[in-house]
Amino acid sequence: MLHCYFCVVKKRILLFSVFVWCLYANAQQPPANLPSLIDGLDSKIPVLHKGESPEDIIRKKIFVEVETGSSSVYAGESFLVVYKLYTALNSQARISKQPLFSGCSVLELSAPEEPVEQKINGLKWQVFTIRKIQLTPLQEGTLTLDKVYVDNVVQLLTEENLELTNFSVQVSNEPVTVEVKPLPVQGKPEQFSGVVGDYSIKASVDTNNIPAGENATLKITISGTGNIAGIRTPYIEWPSGTEHFDGTDTQYVNQQTFPVQGSRTFEIPFIGSKEGNVTIPSVKFSFFEPVTKTYKIIGSDSIAVTFEKTVSRADQLTNIVTEDVSNKKYLWIVAAIAIVVITVKLLADWWKKGNAKANSERSNDGIQPVTTEIKETDPAEIFNDLNQLGNVEDLHQFLGKTKILLSKAISEKTGMSADNEKSLLNGLGAHKLYSPLYDDASKIYRDCNRNLYAPLPDEQIKETIYFEVTAVIKQLYSHQSVNL
Repeated sequence: MLHCYFCVVKKRILLFSVFVWCLYANAQQPPANLPSLIDGLDSKIPVLHKGESPEDIIRKKIFVEVETGSSSVYAGESFLVVYKLYTALNSQARISKQPLFSGCSVLELSAPEEPVEQKINGLKWQVFTIRKIQLTPLQEGTLTLDKVYVDNVVQLLTEENLELTNFSVQVSNEPVTVEVKPLPVQGKPEQFSGVVGDYSIKASVDTNNIPAGENATLKITISGTGNIAGIRTPYIEWPSGTEHFDGTDTQYVNQQTFPVQGSRTFEIPFIGSKEGNVTIPSVKFSFFEPVTKTYKIIGSDSIAVTFEKTVSRADQLTNIVTEDVSNKKYLWIVAAIAIVVITVKLLADWWKKGNAKANSERSNDGIQPVTTEIKETDPAEIFNDLNQLGNVEDLHQFLGKTKILLSKAISEKTGMSADNEKSLLNGLGAHKLYSPLYDDASKIYRDCNRNLYAPLPDEQIKETIYFEVTAVIKQLYSHQSVNL
């Protein structure tokens, strides 16, 4: 009897030791596709008794379920589908096959990464979200939601030989069907968009005053809840005298919640063929609203557009200058310059005596002495020549006149002779006030000379040089200071 008692005790100690080892070994197993399945459960390792099926034991405590937001929807109506894995066992799980959805538009939604705990019939379960999607059936009929397959590896303790054994079982959900109803025929608009949900629309143009023949853009944004990806460019009743082209579209969708909210924006280029006023009529958009089971037609505000006279390139270049120097509010500059010139003449006589020696030294370095006698020239003359320069069509004439105008401006502001470009640049570089313009002026001369004598001049250089010489001349005549 004593011997048998010790045998029973020994057997129980062995079972307990194996149980503890199993818990430790199970905790060290690396996770598979659902990493949290291995942790968080206080369940004991099931014991597989003689004659029992390991698959039956596992299937009672691991299963997959699919949840739907509705069992009946309209064709084109979006609804929520969530696949979940329930487990009351420590296990390793791997999704071996994802469900397919033929004849549907699928939008993946954000799903929680961590499991939630749930009690069912007094038993603690961990619930994992395998997949969360917005499904939009595109045709009527019976829609069967496909299965997801999950492979699970669970360790069971066999009663017969007291060994820990791995068993693999594949689980999947039961099929779920959803009735997809056709959209009603009654009340369907002629220009029906085909989408279902709840939407709003707005339209705008980048500017309401557009030069005739130049591109403008009509922007249409449709926002709301439903199948955003299914929205197509709405019909636009373009006014006569306009021509439109292929546009682009962008989409924004918030995938964090259901029902999904988002917008789709269409940008369509267009031009006006002649001057005048036109109105782009309200842009209409129709959809089916499942809540009220009715069709809705919404529209944007109409847009008034004025096609103005086209401004030539030469006029654009001329305006750049005349806006700054010919406007009446800048006429005070002329008076200010006259006062400065008189002041400078008085200062120049005094300055000449004190700087005769310095001018002599500069002459020895190959730089002509800077005269302090400033010509009383009207700046408007220079800017008038600059305006005329913008109208010169021939490239070679333009380059030649640019060099002459720049030399004249530098000569008048520095007192250097206009006969030699190198001397002018040297004088500009030695000038305390205008030396920062040396590099810009040098580049203009180089670009002009290169294109004057190049066999194939750069036809696009004209605009660049014009803007550069305009900037240099403006800076030369903006300084109200005595020449040094």
